[in-house]
Amino acid sequence: MAAMVFNETSGLRLDDWEQFRRTGLIHILSASGFHVAVVTGLMLVLLSLLPVPRIVQLIVLGLVLITYAAAAGFRPPIVRAVMMSGLTLGAHFWRREGDGLSGLAAAVVGSLLLDPPSVNDLGFHLSVVSVAVLVTYVSVSFGSRPKLGELVGYAFRASFASTLSTLPLIWFVFGEMTLWGVLASVLLLPVVSILVWLGVISWLIGIVVPPLGDLLWRGPTEWLCMAFLGIVEWGSGLPGSSIVLPVLPSGAMVLFLLAGVLMWRSRERLAK
Repeated sequence: MAAMVFNETSGLRLDDWEQFRRTGLIHILSASGFHVAVVTGLMLVLLSLLPVPRIVQLIVLGLVLITYAAAAGFRPPIVRAVMMSGLTLGAHFWRREGDGLSGLAAAVVGSLLLDPPSVNDLGFHLSVVSVAVLVTYVSVSFGSRPKLGELVGYAFRASFASTLSTLPLIWFVFGEMTLWGVLASVLLLPVVSILVWLGVISWLIGIVVPPLGDLLWRGPTEWLCMAFLGIVEWGSGLPGSSIVLPVLPSGAMVLFLLAGVLMWRSRERLAK
């Protein structure tokens, strides 16, 4: 549970890593852009219920995200995602439309300046590819008061797009691919989102009322997590959960990237 919410993976066994890898869900064990997006969506829903100006909601959201990054140990994937969220949402302060690609570019540059060796980290490449696909191809149309259905719909589309976009990179690095990865990510996404939401709510409550936060963490949150781990263990044993593929040439990776660029279409911005 701590791994999915705060990237605390020291308690995981090798078998745990292997089960998540075989089901194509290993990215869930590393709190990153997806987790920050889930936290952001949850906070936007909760803050939209309060009778406070939008600018105050964004300030509170920014403080929560910074605190969340601190709780996750300021690990690079979390910091990149928080930086990007801050830069994108910060555009509202000047009544401008946020630009995801610009936010991603600034977050990547800032991450490399703070931690140059991360350029060799596979997690860095997976995170950048996934986020680039999300902000380019997955439309977002939330109003000032986002509805839960809108967030769930976006989460499904985001999970499918990010999982599909990272398959070539996983094939290139590991020489294998899971047959169930995309399907598992889409079907199990609601459970993962609820787990992250419950974990963050437990953590926030625990800051104010520690016994209540601990009760929520060790109660429904932990029960749901155990059920989720049982599904992952079952899925990792299915035939064809992981298949070995021929080595993917570097030139093929270049073609995948070019195909992504050619599919990109700029969109018109609304006049201010």
